[in-house]
Amino acid sequence: MSQETGEQASAVAQTKSDPIRLTKDHYSAKERWLLLVAVALAVLLDRTLFHVDTESGEAGMLIARYLGGAALALLGAYVALNWKNLRWDGIAWALLGSTAALCAWMILFGGGGWTMFSLIALLASEMLYMQYARSSLSPKRAAHFFLQTVRGYFVQPFRGIPHCFGAMFSGNRIDRKILLRVLAGVALAALLVCAAMPLLMSADSVFSHMLIGTRLDGGTVGHAIGTAILALLIYSFLWCMMELPESTLHIFEEKPVFDPLVCGIGLGALLLVYGLFAGVQFVYLFAHAGLPLQLTYAEYARQGFAEMMCVTALNLALFGLFLECVPRGKVFVGLLMGLLAASALMVASGIVRLNLYLSAYGMTEPRLLAYWGLLLCGMAIGVCAVRLVKERVPAVAVLMVAGLVWYCVLAYANPERIIETYNQTHVTLHQQIVEEETRVEGVIGGR
Repeated sequence: MSQETGEQASAVAQTKSDPIRLTKDHYSAKERWLLLVAVALAVLLDRTLFHVDTESGEAGMLIARYLGGAALALLGAYVALNWKNLRWDGIAWALLGSTAALCAWMILFGGGGWTMFSLIALLASEMLYMQYARSSLSPKRAAHFFLQTVRGYFVQPFRGIPHCFGAMFSGNRIDRKILLRVLAGVALAALLVCAAMPLLMSADSVFSHMLIGTRLDGGTVGHAIGTAILALLIYSFLWCMMELPESTLHIFEEKPVFDPLVCGIGLGALLLVYGLFAGVQFVYLFAHAGLPLQLTYAEYARQGFAEMMCVTALNLALFGLFLECVPRGKVFVGLLMGLLAASALMVASGIVRLNLYLSAYGMTEPRLLAYWGLLLCGMAIGVCAVRLVKERVPAVAVLMVAGLVWYCVLAYANPERIIETYNQTHVTLHQQIVEEETRVEGVIGGR
């Protein structure tokens, strides 16, 4: 009796050390339902997305609609399988609403110039919601959420694949080693059949006609294999979302502490450089003093715009790092406020530069997206300033939600219509200015 108890304790300990290696008694009906959902989603994707005629004129619109529908179905399956254990606070509702809104946008308006931007936002929003809603971590732990989100793309789709095979055969007493050998044989057989089938069909037209008539050609076999692989990945991902909500990466459990004197000296030197840069901005950009080197304001506005946005992003990242890892004194808080002020100046400079550039060359999709990014950076600086005063504010979570909601507003506002209206208005105003200047020159010449 004691020997059996020791074996059971050893099995439980082994299960806790490796969550993937579960015994057959651990497979629940919920996990078998998960297997059915994964197969259904994989078949749905194969019947829709992978059967689109890429040469047709509506291919882009159909692909966008099918991707939006697939993302919405995956989101619905995730909520249905985990709704009792999900978080339902304000951040979770905002992420869920943003994800559903982006899915609806892809279904209703996908296929245009903003489809790729919306798809990237949709992938980020859905992954962030799934990682946040199933976790009990505090929204302030930004590093953990970042690592968990990365794991969601590159680890979780593969981590639960062995568990999928266990769920399929959990009701039978099948040896694990024999099961793995059988699966390896099936994979080898599928590979050999797919390699030989096209050659045999080319060698004998009657054989080819028979296979095409019974729809057992190489394309059908390929779709079947692709559907099986897709079902494995979907099951693995949803299982990891259901069974492994917490990150296994114990990074930043204890925050590193930086020397405030060293960080203060480095930050002070950086602020001196920013002060010199601010002086140039006030003289030549805001005060409209004469530009050197025979530059026009449109050319001056174009130079260095991307670099300034990169510096602003690095400033915000540096602010977050110093805020979390440096003991806060009055002097260092003042330096952090100076860093935010310098970042605000760069955002204002970017807006002025972009306005000058738009007045000369008009609006395009990248420029509208740049404008959206500048406003988002300004919002981020405001949230960071509040976080500096009130420690309880989850700045990263607020910015994450604000960015997704702000993009949804932009997407539903019809960006293509905004660009067209702006350019038409700009051309009309330019023509009126030219006509007025011509009229004034004529009146002066007549005198």
